[in-house]
Amino acid sequence: MLNDLNPTLVYAANSLIPILSLLFGYLWASIPNAVIIGKIFYKKDPRDFGSHNPGGTNVIRTLGYLPGVIVILLDMIKSIAPFWIMFSILKFTELNNYLYNDVLNLSIWITAFGCILGHCYSIFLKFKGGKGVATYMGTLGTSNIFQLIFGFITFITTISVKKIVSLGSILVSIFACLISWILFITYSVYPASQEIINLMFLYNPELLSMHWSYPLIVTLMTFILLFRHKENIQRLIKNEEKVNY
Repeated sequence: MLNDLNPTLVYAANSLIPILSLLFGYLWASIPNAVIIGKIFYKKDPRDFGSHNPGGTNVIRTLGYLPGVIVILLDMIKSIAPFWIMFSILKFTELNNYLYNDVLNLSIWITAFGCILGHCYSIFLKFKGGKGVATYMGTLGTSNIFQLIFGFITFITTISVKKIVSLGSILVSIFACLISWILFITYSVYPASQEIINLMFLYNPELLSMHWSYPLIVTLMTFILLFRHKENIQRLIKNEEKVNY
């Protein structure tokens, strides 16, 4: 199919689409929901209070549960929306005919990587931002049913027992990374598992299925999230992290 198309257009599409996907996710997720809601509705900038972090958890601490939950939901949506918009564009438009399979899948998943970069290092906040938990969970939770279920159980169990949100976030990211590689390796080594694993992605392998870019991008996202939590990790090691509720 690709051999019948203009080689210049094929080359341009496969070279530019991954970059454009990254930028699309980055710019969309750079929107600082916490700052916007805080300033418009409460005349306060959450960066001036608490942990000084423009994320949902700090908004809950400083402005209350309602605005905090709204920010968390919006931060999840700002990773979910660009991911699935780019997915739809690449899957269901003429661009699909110009992309190699590897480039197609990489472009879809690299959009998610752009989202966590945008949230953590927003161009609108002088390349500062939140810790990436909501954007991380938003993408993984809506793309892989197993990640959604396991991540939810891990997070709720951790904060119920330890009552420390940062610990729950850290454990979710670590386990999500491990799960992505376990699924990928199992998929690659045991062909009999492929049908079941593919069903975890939208229940339709023709739409979204296992690909090497999935564990790779999840790993990169995990590194960023852990880096953004480096101070929390240090306090956890010293047993100095505060109980959140």
